[in-house]
Amino acid sequence: MIDGNTLLDRGWPEGPMIGAALDVVTEFVKARLPDDHILKVLEDVRRKPDLYDDPEHAAQPLAQAVKAHRKEQRKKKQREAVRDAVRDEPLEAPIWGEDLIDPEAIQQLRDAMRLPATVAGALMPDAHIGYGIPIGGVVALDNAVAPYMVGVDIACFHGDTLVQTIDGHAYPIAELAKRREQFGVWTCTSEGKVEAGWAS
Repeated sequence: MIDGNTLLDRGWPEGPMIGAALDVVTEFVKARLPDDHILKVLEDVRRKPDLYDDPEHAAQPLAQAVKAHRKEQRKKKQREAVRDAVRDEPLEAPIWGEDLIDPEAIQQLRDAMRLPATVAGALMPDAHIGYGIPIGGVVALDNAVAPYMVGVDIACFHGDTLVQTIDGHAYPIAELAKRREQFGVWTCTSEGKVEAGWAS
């Protein structure tokens, strides 16, 4: 009788692959196939899953499980390669106004400076925590692009940033953000012309 221990003894990895193999075993036993033949088919599916990736074949779920396992193993190796390549100590990066910057934002930059592709970086005094690197930080990579370093936090302002309104006053943007009604502001058209507009 073929069970999970039989497959483990033959070097099958623990996890979904064995479950899929046992489902196939059940179908083959119903068809009255001998154990040695079933084991031969299982090993063949394990070695060449593409040959069994036909929805009509009883071993197709196993073929898909084998391919999924291989894909996960490749991802695991890639993660390990990246982990092993991360520097123990971050590269040096200038930080202007360090005493003005949230320590978490500084740590974000230091983490980015440990990446294997990083070659340089810097932090400005107005920096604050971002998704991968601080907003107000820059990181240069060698022959690589990291989307979270390109920028996903566009046109952000501190709450005390003043906005000039058409009533002749300047209000902190945090105050304006709480208003429920529209208010007049000065805007710039795509042609560079300044004109009055509405904001909310």
